[in-house]
Amino acid sequence: MAKFKMTDEIATILFVVKSGVLHWSYSDAVFEPVRGKRVGSASSGYAVTSFMGSIYSTVDLVHLIKFGEWPAYEDMVTSSAAILSRLKTRKPPTLEMVESFKERAEIIERELQERYENF
Repeated sequence: MAKFKMTDEIATILFVVKSGVLHWSYSDAVFEPVRGKRVGSASSGYAVTSFMGSIYSTVDLVHLIKFGEWPAYEDMVTSSAAILSRLKTRKPPTLEMVESFKERAEIIERELQERYENF
């Protein structure tokens, strides 16, 4: 399975920033139970967010959405410790998870195409 790569375009489909706080969007690409809810879980004091098998610093995702690019490398070093600690405890994805990832990726691709057709 190819590793999912978060971009600013994809992030704007999946997330919404409300008063500086990251929330899941109401897109079909987002699991229905979490749509509209606040994003991230605390891990070692850092808020992290998981999507399609990848873990991101929630603060870095907010920066990506606001500025269209990932924060400078120096700013990302702080969140690396939290991300690495989560990776150690993760289980490999099940076949069901992989199929779900594929479905979500197709939805994201469709929403990106629709966005640019209407641009």
